[in-house]
Amino acid sequence: MLWIAGCKSGSEKLALTNEDYLKYVDSIESWKEYRAEGLKKNWLSLAGLFPLKEGENSFGASESNNIIFPDRDTPDHIGSFFMKNGEVRVEIEPGVPVMYNEEKVSEMILVKDNEGEPTILHLGSLQWHIIQRVDQTYVRLRDTENPLIETFKGIEYYPLDTAWRVKAQFEPHLTTKIIETTTSNGDRSQIPSTGAIGFKISGQYYRLDAWPLEEPDRYQTLFFDETSANETYGGGRYLIMEKSGSEGGYIVDFNKAYNPPCVFTEFATCPLPPPQNRLPIKITAGEKMYEAGIP
Repeated sequence: MLWIAGCKSGSEKLALTNEDYLKYVDSIESWKEYRAEGLKKNWLSLAGLFPLKEGENSFGASESNNIIFPDRDTPDHIGSFFMKNGEVRVEIEPGVPVMYNEEKVSEMILVKDNEGEPTILHLGSLQWHIIQRVDQTYVRLRDTENPLIETFKGIEYYPLDTAWRVKAQFEPHLTTKIIETTTSNGDRSQIPSTGAIGFKISGQYYRLDAWPLEEPDRYQTLFFDETSANETYGGGRYLIMEKSGSEGGYIVDFNKAYNPPCVFTEFATCPLPPPQNRLPIKITAGEKMYEAGIP
C-alpha cells in the first residue's frame, strides 16, 4: 500500500509505503517530544530581558536597582553592570556567591552572544548572560525554577497530514540579501538570506526567503499565512527545509511548522516574517497558537 504525500502540490507528490508512513508518524511524535523538552530547558526558563544603558546598571531583588531580578532568595543588591563603548563589565557585591565555571566572581568582562560563547553567570536557580540585538544590548535572565516550566502542558497541533509534506528546492540569491524586519518587541532585525525555498501547493508555486543553518543542506525561514493571528500566532511561524536521504532532493514539511519563542515567553526577541514571506493560503499543519497551561 502507498500513502501519497504532497497531493496539495499538484505533480510534486511523495509516495510513502505503509511501513514508511508508520515510521514517519513515529518520527513526528519524536519530534514533538523533543520540541517540548527543548522548550522546557530553554525558552520557558526565561525570566527577564533587561536593556542596558551606558554607564552603571545596578541589579538585584531590591526595587532600588536599575535591573530588578525575581525574588527567589535573591540578594537585594547583587552588583552592577558597567557598559562603555559596547563593552560590558560586571562587579559583584562582596559576599554574594555569583559563580562562573564553578569559580566565584568579583569582577570580569562579559562576552556577549554576538562575540562568541557568551559568559554565563550563576546565582542559585538564576543564570544570566549578555545578548546583542542590532544596536541594543540586553541582560538575558533564566530561572531553572521558573513557574512557566511547571505550567507548560504541551502544544496543540493540527492533525497530521502527509499532504503538507512536499518537494522543494533551494534557489540561491546572486548575492546575500539582508532582510530588514522588526522583532516582537519593536527592535530592528537584519537577517542575511542566501536564497529562497521554492515549492508547490495545489499547483501554485511559492517562494520564501530563507537562511542557512549550521548543519549542511538545512535552511530556515519565517512565514505568515492565512491562519496567522487566528488559529496560529500572529507573528508567524518557523519552517525548516532539509534534504531527504531516502527520497532525494529537499523536503518542506509543514507538519513541523513551529512557533517562535516569543509565543511562550515575553522575554524572547523574535524577528517577524518580511512581507515577501506571506503565503496567501491557509497552512493547516504544524503548531497552533499556544495558551499557557492549556494543551
